Amino acid sequence: MKNSIAISALLTASKVQSHKHHSVRYSQSLLETGKPDSSTRNLEADFMELGLDALRVVEEEAYVDESAGLSFTPKGCRAGIERFEGKSNSEQTWTSASGKGKKWEDPEFGADDSSLSWGKFGFGKEYDAPPDGLQWKRPSEMGQGLPAKPSLFGKFGKPLPQGVAQGQLGDCWFLASASAVAEQPKRILKVIENQEYSPEGIFRFKFWVRNKWVGVNIDDRLPVRSWGSGFRPWATWPSKSGEAWWMPLLEKAFAKLNQNYDRIIGGNGAEGLRTLTGMPTSFVKHKDLTPTTGLAIHKYWAMKNFPATASCCNRVAGGIDGLITGHAYSFLDVAELKDASGKVVNTIAKVRNPWSKEAYKGPFRDDDPKWTEEWKK
Repeated sequence: MKNSIAISALLTASKVQSHKHHSVRYSQSLLETGKPDSSTRNLEADFMELGLDALRVVEEEAYVDESAGLSFTPKGCRAGIERFEGKSNSEQTWTSASGKGKKWEDPEFGADDSSLSWGKFGFGKEYDAPPDGLQWKRPSEMGQGLPAKPSLFGKFGKPLPQGVAQGQLGDCWFLASASAVAEQPKRILKVIENQEYSPEGIFRFKFWVRNKWVGVNIDDRLPVRSWGSGFRPWATWPSKSGEAWWMPLLEKAFAKLNQNYDRIIGGNGAEGLRTLTGMPTSFVKHKDLTPTTGLAIHKYWAMKNFPATASCCNRVAGGIDGLITGHAYSFLDVAELKDASGKVVNTIAKVRNPWSKEAYKGPFRDDDPKWTEEWKK
């Protein structure tokens, strides 16, 4: 068990809301009859073959040179549309800027306050205002122990969900979704266009928006706060070792897609899963299911490796045993623990906290003496 994995008793999770990726037809059949629709095709194959292997991306043909010097100030009700329709997101912009050996700066999602929140511009209201004094730095400029030559995926060469580490931005719902999808690295790689860290600092991601794939380009300037003699990201951090930057960059691209960082505070895991995969999602409330039906659904989803998120502890002040009220987790697995006679004595669920550390303190935490050697297997 890694310390980034929280183990919680499934029976105490009656208020957990689980978001699972699966066919709507299969979901309805299972909920209504307790059995899968016999005509349902292999959902995992659907996911890989139809959802992600044939990405179709909406492109703008115009190319914006990195020296264009454009600026953006939100004004009026069309501000969101103007930023969304910007020319900096074209594939031509990405390919033309790559390989030039010159740092690229996004002319439409700049290193300025308009990319953080629009409240101070008199347009809308800040939900959770970012602190004053934030600066913008590239990972290579942050210092204080971080490598001067950043890596996109770290020493393992692929995106790993254990590296997700939420910062001060309240977007746990999106991070939990990305972490869940990254349980199968090839799935999250489908939305990350870069195969390695760009020397020019330009990155391209794809999101499913309004029934089509949309490309988003960003530079690698991130909002930071002072940290010792250097800086650290204000929002999501790189992996614990400071080697993998894919998640902070994916988060920035998602913020650009939604106009600014402030706009992605608070959300639904089902939305995050759909945006990252293009597949149908389901929202399940445990209180609406019998324990037997709920367990059957979770076991099937876990067997199929469907990405899922869960929120916790509705109407419970502060949370339960370290599980935080209103916080989102990646939902990873369920297991039935049996005694020597084969009788099921405990049913547990495994979740991951996007804080990159375990906060769960209840039964079956990592260091709980209840664990037997047989159960640990």
